Amino acid sequence: YDTYSWFHHTLNEHTVVRALPEVLAGSAEFRKRNIPRDADDKKAVSAAVTNVKSLMPKPKYNHPVCVKGNVLMHSHLLRQDVAKVHEEDLKYMLRYSTALIDAMISVCKHQDSIQTA
Repeated sequence: YDTYSWFHHTLNEHTVVRALPEVLAGSAEFRKRNIPRDADDKKAVSAAVTNVKSLMPKPKYNHPVCVKGNVLMHSHLLRQDVAKVHEEDLKYMLRYSTALIDAMISVCKHQDSIQTA
């Protein structure tokens, strides 16, 4: 329910496709996995941010879980290397991404039907 609540909160008619990795990154399934664990993890996230910052839209959310997940997803989509410390986190996100993207589509369809009803 937390993930659907997050999707209802973040997805609307003004959401652009380029912002969807950030929405996906905020899913409840990734919260425990993507919290930066130590100083090295935070440094690796900061380094990844500098690599993709110019190629991604300005993030709406600055929570550490969203930032890390957003950067990992953008790094993957832009075919950039991911730090060794983040490889397992990215694989975890990709494993669940299909079902979560389906949920995002479902929420968008439901919101559209509510707006036109």
